[in-house]
Amino acid sequence: MDAKFKCAFENLMELEGGKVTDHAGATNYGITLRNLLDSDDMDFDKDHDGDLDKQDLWAFTIDDARIYVYRHWWVPLGLEKVISPDVATKMLDIIFNCGVPRGVRIVQQACRQFSERLVVDGKLGKETLKSVNRIPPMALMDALRDEQRGWYAYLIKAKPWKYQKYEGGWMARAKR
Repeated sequence: MDAKFKCAFENLMELEGGKVTDHAGATNYGITLRNLLDSDDMDFDKDHDGDLDKQDLWAFTIDDARIYVYRHWWVPLGLEKVISPDVATKMLDIIFNCGVPRGVRIVQQACRQFSERLVVDGKLGKETLKSVNRIPPMALMDALRDEQRGWYAYLIKAKPWKYQKYEGGWMARAKR
């Protein structure tokens, strides 16, 4: 794990809480039980009972979370290929919080603000990474923040009974 990941992970942990049950279900360090189950990564069978469940998620330490995020988010997404540490950090935040397809679409829409000809398909491939690295980092950071705020505003407007309570935290998160 390089310095870029360590910085991105520290930022992520400043934004994510500990053990909660929220709209995404059981969550610890921002990792949902659904994501843990989907990973099928038995290295995180913390109670050694042969399955992944809420007890395993609740037993996560910060080091477990670091390994999990690196193994199941950072590396598969190819975020080490993002040149700017700030942009890589923001991308991890967006994609981790919004989920892979939606988070990547947010990144792609931000890139399109700079006349980048990207298909907004929710897949973080070579073309998206080229665009991300071609755009001046400070300008891209502003566009990423705008798109992230826009997504949160959409969710809140669409389902205020479900998401209104997250508005303050989400908007503060988008500003980072």
